[in-house]
Amino acid sequence: TTTTTTSADNKTTQAGFVEVPVQIPVVKRKLDAVELALGTAITTSKKKRREIIEAGFNRDVFNDDNLPRWFERDEQKHCTRPVDVDPEVVKMYQKRQKGPNIRTIKKVTEAKARKKQRAVNKMEKLKKKASEIVDNEGDDKEKAHQLRNLYKKATRKKKKEVKYVVSKKGGGSLGKMKGPYKRVDPRMKQDNKKMKRGNKQKQKKGKSKK
Repeated sequence: TTTTTTSADNKTTQAGFVEVPVQIPVVKRKLDAVELALGTAITTSKKKRREIIEAGFNRDVFNDDNLPRWFERDEQKHCTRPVDVDPEVVKMYQKRQKGPNIRTIKKVTEAKARKKQRAVNKMEKLKKKASEIVDNEGDDKEKAHQLRNLYKKATRKKKKEVKYVVSKKGGGSLGKMKGPYKRVDPRMKQDNKKMKRGNKQKQKKGKSKK
């Protein structure tokens, strides 16, 4: 038997097995904003490229092997010069690297601005009402009581309405529910309706007797 080669890389052994070289996968490393800004400066300006290469040769440059970890950390902390890149370009790449959910959408900013404006208008109305109460003639205790009630109403937080979700046979997921919710049985829902209907009828009877 003789050994034959199928190609320049793949070889067939005497036993008839094909030897295939191991292909090492190329791991792509994600560059951060500073590295991207540095690459932009190197590729767009010859002068900047030359300055960056020349700045790489300095007294703090080290290329020693088999050093203790604490020594390497100490060198990285104290013997590494900051990269001379444009901060505006770094900010641009930082914004670009942010996820779509993190980026501020135009509609979201407009909604926040409207909410802020409503709060300002509410405070202005409150101040006008408070000044009217103070200017009116009357007892100081009564004025203080009216002002307390006014500020209580203004600062009172609205309670979130609880949504009642009727559970089906077999359960199952409810999907994305916003706000507080309560899972109820169909019979429980019917009982609540009957109670409300009965309360309304009682109220109507009470009014008719008067």
